[in-house]
Amino acid sequence: LLMPQITIDYSRGLESELNLPELGNILHRAVVATGRFPVGAIRTYVRGCDHSIVGDEAAGNGFINIQIRIGPGRSAELKTSLTKLFMEAVEVKLADHLARRPFGVQLEITELDPAFTLSRNSMMPT
Repeated sequence: LLMPQITIDYSRGLESELNLPELGNILHRAVVATGRFPVGAIRTYVRGCDHSIVGDEAAGNGFINIQIRIGPGRSAELKTSLTKLFMEAVEVKLADHLARRPFGVQLEITELDPAFTLSRNSMMPT
C-alpha cells in the first residue's frame, strides 16, 4: 500500500477556464519529486463532475476537491508537510483564477486502512 492515488474532482464549467489536465500533471510531478513514493505506485485522475452544487448556487461558483490517498505508516509531520507542499503547487497554478471569480479548492491527504484495502500492481516489484 505505497500509493498514492490522486483524485481531482471539479465542478463543470472550470474546464473552459482552466487546463485541469495540466493541474493533474503538476500535482503528479510534485508527488514524484518528493521521492517519498515509488513512481510505479502513483496514479492521478482528473474528473469533471456532471452535476455539482457550490455554495449559494450562483452560476459562476466553482470548486476543485483533491483527495490524495496514501498507504499507512507515515508520520503526522510528513503528512502535514506533504499537504502544504502539494497545496502550494496547486495554489501557484490557480492563483489568477482564485482572484477572478467565486471559486474554492480543497486538498486532503488520507491514509488507507490496510485491513480493508487490497491491491495488485504489475508495475511494482513484488
